[in-house]
Amino acid sequence: MDVLTEKFIAYLQQQDRAPKTIQGYLCDLESFARWFQQSNGEKLTDKKLTPTDAREYRQWLVARTDVIMFRMDDKLNFEPF
Repeated sequence: MDVLTEKFIAYLQQQDRAPKTIQGYLCDLESFARWFQQSNGEKLTDKKLTPTDAREYRQWLVARTDVIMFRMDDKLNFEPF
């Protein structure tokens, strides 16, 4: 775990966040870091992060959610006979 992540955890603990909430935030952060590395070809650091990255990640999440919802809707409307 890097220093920035440890500082983030300490901040969340100071804000009295529940352990499951912190775990959820860390999971989201790991997902964002993977996306960042795949999109930019380099590891995420606080120095490399830009507002554009945040907007593009949000767009990627929305598009991904739309695909997942389409698949779920397709399965829910499935008529086997």
